[in-house]
Amino acid sequence: MTAKLSVAMKQQLFTSGGLFLLYKAVKEIHHTIAREEEIGGPASGDPRAFITIISQIVLLDVVFSVDFVEILQMRYEHNRGKNRSLER
Repeated sequence: MTAKLSVAMKQQLFTSGGLFLLYKAVKEIHHTIAREEEIGGPASGDPRAFITIISQIVLLDVVFSVDFVEILQMRYEHNRGKNRSLER
């Protein structure tokens, strides 16, 4: 019972962490775009603004990918533990 509770708590932790990252990402991108609109923004053709936006998207993609891999690893270890208990 303790192992199931532990796995459920880990899943809730990863889910809440993912939702927090998503919230922070949307908030930061919105803030960046709003600030750029006030000062002229990327409409002026500044390539640095485009690179900044693409960099943020790539960084978030990497963070979410690592989070997903950790969740898969946790599920694999949990299922492997179940299979071992069935073999005994």
